[in-house]
Amino acid sequence: MEGKPNPNPQRKPNPKAAGTTEKKAPKEKSGGNKGLVIFLVIVILGLAGGLGYMITKNNQLKDEKAQQASEFSEKEDNYEKEIADLDSKVEAKIAELKKLAEERDALQLDNEDLKKSIAALEKQRNIYRNKANRSQKEVSELKALLEESKEIIAKQTEELAKQKATIDTLSLQNAMKDSTISQMTEVGAQKDEKIAIASILEAENFNITVMNDKGKVYDKQPFKSKHASILNVTFKLADNKVAEKEQKEFLLRIIEPNGTVLFDLATGGGSFQKENGKTDFYTSKQELMFDNSKQEISFVYTKGSEYEEGVYAVEIFSGGHKIGETSFEIK
Repeated sequence: MEGKPNPNPQRKPNPKAAGTTEKKAPKEKSGGNKGLVIFLVIVILGLAGGLGYMITKNNQLKDEKAQQASEFSEKEDNYEKEIADLDSKVEAKIAELKKLAEERDALQLDNEDLKKSIAALEKQRNIYRNKANRSQKEVSELKALLEESKEIIAKQTEELAKQKATIDTLSLQNAMKDSTISQMTEVGAQKDEKIAIASILEAENFNITVMNDKGKVYDKQPFKSKHASILNVTFKLADNKVAEKEQKEFLLRIIEPNGTVLFDLATGGGSFQKENGKTDFYTSKQELMFDNSKQEISFVYTKGSEYEEGVYAVEIFSGGHKIGETSFEIK
């Protein structure tokens, strides 16, 4: 056994090797920390990149939503404008239909189609005006009704134009007849006017006297107030062959110097209407059957009080026309 080699020879430890082994342990620990740091950095960078991506994506989504909201709002505004424009067109078309119907009614033409079109438009308009019930179908139907109304208006307008042309022709013929009649009427009116003017009576040959309380008559002017208890106005009717022979009314007006008409209801005074339509007062009235014989008419008037000094106007009216005038003076 002594000559055989030892299978497990003991080797002396190598100081260098031992030293080397002791120094490598710290190196391995430092390399592991570095790897961890790198790993953490990579993870952080990955998280940061992911977060940045998410933020960018979120901002993109916000921008897209804002753009979509803007586009939706624009579409809604355009739709509302389209609806408002359609509403305006419908109202204008209904007004046009009604006006045409009125014109046709005036000429007694049939308006059944127009009335149906108006009713249909108004009904469909009321449906689409309600937003809760509004749909593209209702709007489309309303547009279709508008187009139909155009055809109805064109047809009815053409018929109306033909009717008006016929009426214009008849009107022209009638106008020519009316013109002839008018000319004849004018000539007749002129004749009537001349006759009317010629038939106005005329008072002439006035004579005024006064009488005192004792019955004495005075015919010289100026009259004294104390002598003029009773006033007598006499005149004659001039010849007038045009005036009709009939019962006629004659009015006496005595006008004081201050412009006041002497009248008293108790003594036969009153009011009347002149040819110009103005109402005025008269002093006395009487009627006479006119026979164109140059009749004489006398008015006897008692004032009941003394006359003031001055010039008094005397007017005679018949049929609203003044047919004569004179005056007398009191001193």
